[in-house]
Amino acid sequence: MKSWFSLLVIGVLLVACTGVPGNETVVSGTFLKPGAKLVLYSVNTKQPIAVDSAYIEEAGNFEFKLRLTQSSFFLLHYSPQKEIILLLEPGETVSLSISDKEHWLNYTVHDSEGTSLVKVLADSLNNTISLLDSVRKSYQLKGAVSANPDSVRGEFMDSTRQIIQQHRNFTRSFVVEHKGSLASIVALNQQYDQRTFVLNSKEDFKYYRMADSVLFTKYPTLDLVKILHQNVTNFLEQQKLKADVSKMPTVGSVAMDFVLPTPAGDSIRLSSLRGKYVLLDFWASWCPPCRKDNPGIVNVYSKYKAFGFEILQVSLDKNRTSWLKAIQDDKLTWKHGGDMKFWDSPVARSYGITRIPANFLIDSRGVIVAVDLSVEDLDRMLAPLVTQDKKTDKN
Repeated sequence: MKSWFSLLVIGVLLVACTGVPGNETVVSGTFLKPGAKLVLYSVNTKQPIAVDSAYIEEAGNFEFKLRLTQSSFFLLHYSPQKEIILLLEPGETVSLSISDKEHWLNYTVHDSEGTSLVKVLADSLNNTISLLDSVRKSYQLKGAVSANPDSVRGEFMDSTRQIIQQHRNFTRSFVVEHKGSLASIVALNQQYDQRTFVLNSKEDFKYYRMADSVLFTKYPTLDLVKILHQNVTNFLEQQKLKADVSKMPTVGSVAMDFVLPTPAGDSIRLSSLRGKYVLLDFWASWCPPCRKDNPGIVNVYSKYKAFGFEILQVSLDKNRTSWLKAIQDDKLTWKHGGDMKFWDSPVARSYGITRIPANFLIDSRGVIVAVDLSVEDLDRMLAPLVTQDKKTDKN
């Protein structure tokens, strides 16, 4: 069985909230193993740091005295299977009574609310792991003598899912009830093993966000809380990015409108070209493939501009002089817009531009009908589309 400390470290449980400087915290207790050495570790970043040690007295007593300036997570360690996580506050006098000589699963806590809450979580997790192990063994025996092992396997999976869901529901409720306690971060990081978390960071995200909303307001400068807050922020940004990508223009969608400065110093709006077929082309003076395509685009423009075809080139340049010179050198007589913001151009971002050249062919209704056309494909598409549009206008 994984020790609670190793699971906690994997979850990156660090130092927590501020308190009165220099308050003495006392951790005392009984463990009936005279002469045994106990080590107290501070759980700070990714590795525990030994801060003190003590030998158990003949009567079974032990004691640690600490000067804490802030609430902190500690590990009371005897062996890999005998560890207790402590959430200590400055000035606390904590008493532990350890009656389990084998695995330290049975112990009592007095006068430490944080450590008591962590124990509630540890008890629930350990009980769940034990129950899962018991169910597994039971169904192994049942399956060995059953005439229908597939049925037994199905029953085992159903029982396992039910047990896991019960503990998941318990953990969710714990976070809701104790979202203002640092112990809630322990709950968010519980694991059955190195690869299996109790909570799912995606499906149970609202509980991470719930704890973050309280703890970051309460303790905005604390490392542990800042880590949680950063994880929540990163997840929200990823979700926003996915949502933005799903909204990006594609074939069949209406092209998003925008306004950009023109070479002449005024502005141009994409929707002002509504009623024409428009090639929205993203390019830059510094882009060799773009410059190579320009002569072919010039030919297509000359061929179809009389039939209601227009081009709006959006520049990803950052140097206005280079932009204007390229327009003149390549003899680009159509519409142009550019904010000289390079890849940070809001228009380029809204269209999901990550490389150039890139283009969108937009019909007279403002609907995108093709993307990333070569010069040859553009020519082939415009012939029937523009002809049909012309017939429709005549009717």
